[in-house]
Amino acid sequence: MTLFAYVLTHDTGHAPNPFHGFCTLARCMPMTRSAAQVGDYVVGLAGKQLRKGGDWRIIYAMQVTDKMTFDEYWSDSRFRAKRPDRSAGGEKAMGDNYQGDTGGKYTLISDAKRFTYWGSEKMPVPDSLGFLVTPFIPWAIGHRRNFSEEEVKAFVEWFNSQPRGCLGEPTAPLPKPGAKGKGKRGKGC
Repeated sequence: MTLFAYVLTHDTGHAPNPFHGFCTLARCMPMTRSAAQVGDYVVGLAGKQLRKGGDWRIIYAMQVTDKMTFDEYWSDSRFRAKRPDRSAGGEKAMGDNYQGDTGGKYTLISDAKRFTYWGSEKMPVPDSLGFLVTPFIPWAIGHRRNFSEEEVKAFVEWFNSQPRGCLGEPTAPLPKPGAKGKGKRGKGC
């Protein structure tokens, strides 16, 4: 089992998408989505913009319970609610299940029992998990996965003690129904 950690520059509910009973990572982080396997863990840390210069915080953590191609994700009826509908606003507007190449070809999925999304509530990184942030500079991009066996074990023990599901709203406000944008997909990462 592998632990992947990366820094998010935006938290809109698009990438990751913690809505509709699953946490999915279908956009952004193509190398992580390609390398991670079922059983692995992914943790998203709040970047400098999201921390406003404060201490490191965790936006979400998930254990990968499924991995599928974009076509499989699009066709799977469990994920139809994750197809974006900009006119609906809210969670539905931030859907990440759309066709088109955004880099990488896989979607990482975690069912409701194996993810915690704090979003705007941002969980402080506990001292016992300080190793998650030591390699990152505030504006870092990419992921880290070269954690020791002891570090992975410490993370898993901590993760297993956390509540599950979507515990907070995204840091950025969700779009209102009928809101018109410039046609851009939701930001994440």
